[in-house]
Order: sequence, then structure tokens, then C-alpha cells
Amino acid sequence: MRIATGIFNILYNKMYPVKKGVLDKVPLDMISDDVVWKDPALINAYLTECYAETYVFTNVSTG
Repeated sequence: MRIATGIFNILYNKMYPVKKGVLDKVPLDMISDDVVWKDPALINAYLTECYAETYVFTNVSTG
């Protein structure tokens, strides 16, 4: 049984070889820190988002 499984694995790997680098992909929905801090436009966008999420722009005074 083990010999048959071994032969099957060898034949399968010959027919369908593993492509190298298939999993070495850069995600398209995320930007790394290095890229953000090297691009002035991305730095500005990040800081704008940070300021937009603060409570500075809301009215916290009680009427």
C-alpha cells in the first residue's frame, strides 16, 4: 500500500508540478508601513484619517 501511495505521489507531482512563488504575493488591500512613510501623499492621508477619528471635531459642550 505504501509503495502504491509513493508511486502515485511521484506521478502526481510530475504531472502537476508546484509553481515556485505562488504564495509570495503582495496583498492588494493593505499598504506596509515602509511604503506609507516613504510617500508624502500617503503620510498626509494617514494623518488626515487620524485627525478625523479624534474627538476634537465634535461638540462636547452641554447645552
